[in-house]
Amino acid sequence: MEVLGFDLVYLLVTVGLAVVFTLAVLTIIGILLVRHFDKTGVALFPRLFMFILNLVETPIKNLLWLFNLDAKTLFLVRSNLINAIYRHRFAAVPVKERAIFLPQCLRNQKCPANTDEEGLHCKGCGKCEIADYKKEAEKLGYKFFIAPGGTMVKRMIKKYRPKAIIGVGCENEIQMGSEMAIRHGIIPMTIPLAKSGCVNTIVDWDEVRRITNLTPQNVND
Repeated sequence: MEVLGFDLVYLLVTVGLAVVFTLAVLTIIGILLVRHFDKTGVALFPRLFMFILNLVETPIKNLLWLFNLDAKTLFLVRSNLINAIYRHRFAAVPVKERAIFLPQCLRNQKCPANTDEEGLHCKGCGKCEIADYKKEAEKLGYKFFIAPGGTMVKRMIKKYRPKAIIGVGCENEIQMGSEMAIRHGIIPMTIPLAKSGCVNTIVDWDEVRRITNLTPQNVND
């Protein structure tokens, strides 16, 4: 069977092989970029890297074992890429138009905070790092939230309509939160927990503060 002078079967096979070859090459490039990130902590070519991940993340994830890597590495890569891509745009947003969402699992197990529709309200008891950080962030002008779940985050975004957000959380929280923010035209910055779980989680507070204090003047530091 011919279409416009070309054998249809031959054309389909050729196109199919070209697509498979292209995806295979992108998968190899993606794996090499992930491996480089694992060794150096630097994500090269952020926009291209993110494009490759969005296109062939599943085969990359399935082949990570070849380099003794796991899915968490891929999550850290994606978080790093989001920050690299949106860093300058985030820094340009006035602080009063930004919001911060911390997960409730960062609080002390004996936390006396009250909870309402806007999340947990820190009482400044000093049993964890949240109280000091909250004072710093609110002094700068941030809207500050301690979120018990993703539903509350969506509600606060709809209510206060921030132009940029900082999200701290585990893999699922960060992935869903950043995707939701991007869909709504909100600039995200992400900070993965150093230790995940339901209680006694850990985050790099120095990194949290570094991102919190991003401005056009220090964005390249």
